[in-house]
Amino acid sequence: VVDHLMENSLLPMGAAWNIGNAMIETGLDPQGVAEKIAAGELDLSKIPAHADAEVRAAVKPYVDANYRTLPDRKNTIIAGSSMGGLMAIYAAVHYNRWFSKAACVSTAMGFCMRPVMADLRHSALSPDTRVYLSWGSREAHGIKDPEADDRSSKTYSWNKKVADHLADSGAAVKMHCQIGGGHCEADWEQLVPTFMNFLWTE
Repeated sequence: VVDHLMENSLLPMGAAWNIGNAMIETGLDPQGVAEKIAAGELDLSKIPAHADAEVRAAVKPYVDANYRTLPDRKNTIIAGSSMGGLMAIYAAVHYNRWFSKAACVSTAMGFCMRPVMADLRHSALSPDTRVYLSWGSREAHGIKDPEADDRSSKTYSWNKKVADHLADSGAAVKMHCQIGGGHCEADWEQLVPTFMNFLWTE
């Protein structure tokens, strides 16, 4: 499935979104979608895009019915890196009635700060919302020393702007510069304990 998503430039929307979109269109469960893709019988790039709310309505009930989850909002988190981080912010803001927590890692937001801030200004957040925002010092735009904590780069300022607005809206926010961190899975996986501790226990 991942290879299919990469070959068709579908990864920015995420595997879960694409699988959910296919579930709506085909009536298949995730395993059925994956089998059709593997057999060359289903091309996700040819499927009409459904609304985010429809995709969520298809995916979350399936997950809750088939896995040992705590399905209430308090226990529902969304997390992503790069474009996935942007999608996590979007989901936490637009669908705050479902997601109480978001981990936004190395979020690709610099190219779209205006619409991101517009979304934040026009959305109401529950006061129990928790959001983790991080970036690596080695990926920060305009950083002076990639081996030091970043409080001066453009990447810092973008995250700070989002964090300040979220905090003003009542959310608990943690900003974290991963010193020496780059824009890669190997560095992102090291952040999992940090953002899970903040979102669930701190």
